Amino acid sequence: MSLISSFKNKQGFTLIEMVVVIGIIIIMTGVILANLPQFRSKISLDLVAQEVAITVRQAQVYGIATKTGLSTSDDLFPSFGVYFDLAENPSNSFILFADSSNKNGRYDALAGCFSGPSNTECREQFLFHNGIKILNVEMCPASGSCVVPAGLALSATFIRPNFDAKFYDGDGGEIIDKDYAKITIGKDANDVRYINVWSTGHIYVSTPTTI
Repeated sequence: MSLISSFKNKQGFTLIEMVVVIGIIIIMTGVILANLPQFRSKISLDLVAQEVAITVRQAQVYGIATKTGLSTSDDLFPSFGVYFDLAENPSNSFILFADSSNKNGRYDALAGCFSGPSNTECREQFLFHNGIKILNVEMCPASGSCVVPAGLALSATFIRPNFDAKFYDGDGGEIIDKDYAKITIGKDANDVRYINVWSTGHIYVSTPTTI
């Protein structure tokens, strides 16, 4: 077989086939790039929700397993908790606190967060970014309707030696007729995550389709 005949028998892409393949690649790339902001937003919201849940778990561990004091002569074993304020404007933060001032189970802002360990229960304030905020704070029964706590605020506190959570509303009253707290975060109501804190000490993140 001659060299020319050998070349004729070899197959390859035609120009039309190459244009079709390139067109498909361009379309696929466009679809991916168009959905990238939404994908990044979902991932960001998932990470923030997990961070909130981890902080609640941190308060639980601190509340039952650590020893801390405000000075070397202050041998306190305070309870720890997290505080969510729906009335805050903007409501884009929550607080990890130690119930060290009067041991009433709830967060007492006193001089605010953070003005120094001698005049506040605040241990750390966590700020949300990228437009994420607290959309709702509710107390819920195991089955039935949820309600917003009085004062539009909620303290979930862990008191030694129990893993259980105790809940207090913004007016300082203990909430005893509900089973868990549901904190809703997101940029808007179209895409939200729930941080669920049960009175039994169970803490987890869910979506509207998995709760």
